[in-house]
Amino acid sequence: VARYEGKSNPLPQRLAEVTAALVANPDGIALEALNDYLVPDGQEPFTKSGMRAMMTRMRKILPVSDAPYRFAVPFSSDLLELRTHLAKREVRQAVALYRSALLPQSQAPGLVEERLNLEEELRQAALEARDADALFSLSERLVDDLECWEGAAELLLPGDPRLTVARARVRRLREAYQVG
Repeated sequence: VARYEGKSNPLPQRLAEVTAALVANPDGIALEALNDYLVPDGQEPFTKSGMRAMMTRMRKILPVSDAPYRFAVPFSSDLLELRTHLAKREVRQAVALYRSALLPQSQAPGLVEERLNLEEELRQAALEARDADALFSLSERLVDDLECWEGAAELLLPGDPRLTVARARVRRLREAYQVG
């Protein structure tokens, strides 16, 4: 969902992918680079006229400049805010912003890379911080991440009801992954 001038605008998948590309490239992104971000290998890239048409649709929702494409007004995003928290080692705040994977249905190469990088950066930060609350919350969101569940189970205190959940997930995942 994009918010602009007080309105929440749900975005179709492709426009959400374009929005993510613009967020990831605040100084602007050229047509070729945007094609690389959006279009998987082997698929036909957008033509100049196709890209212009998509940007016309986009401009009905959000202000975007001509090429190189960028937001024409200052903006914020959960993704940038999450990364800012990670840079400051504010792991709990970063985990709180991570509600789910970034556009999980998208196969846009740039977005897939961004999604995987973000998840791994968040995992590593939570594991390194050794914060039981952050690890448990992140484990719930990642669902099948054995390392995060093990970290949470190690750090949660006896008597904490989340400990039994973490231990159960560790056991189930070890069985599923056939880990000793």
